[in-house]
Amino acid sequence: MIKVEEISQLIKTQIKGFEKGIDIQETGTVISIGDGIARIYGLE
Repeated sequence: MIKVEEISQLIKTQIKGFEKGIDIQETGTVISIGDGIARIYGLE
């Protein structure tokens, strides 16, 4: 059976090793939105 202390230590270890990152890409520009239609410029 796993003890509460063991679970706590495992979680703490995983949190310390966690690296957050973000990947941002600009792919286009929304020109207008209306009546369920979006006009977008710059998408591939």
